[in-house]
Amino acid sequence: MMTLSVEVDDYELFFEDIIQESGNSTIQIVFFENEFEKKVLNDILELDCSWESSDNPRCFSINVPKDVDYVPVKEMLELWLEKNVLDYKESCLAHEN
Repeated sequence: MMTLSVEVDDYELFFEDIIQESGNSTIQIVFFENEFEKKVLNDILELDCSWESSDNPRCFSINVPKDVDYVPVKEMLELWLEKNVLDYKESCLAHEN
């Protein structure tokens, strides 16, 4: 989790600064094939990562904690990408590759 500083102005919050970074990485994924969704999401959990869904039922965000090895996560996503099941974007990469 990241610690932020915000400013309140007329009941609106404005981002001010990052106080402390979590060291976690975030990956966004979109599924092309619904039939593999549960398998992939379970694989993510088995790698000690978490995920959350979005308003779009095909889009998910993966949290890779800083103490989890990033390489197996990336390798797993690459396998599913090659099978045209999903695509992914490394939206916030804190792990070193």
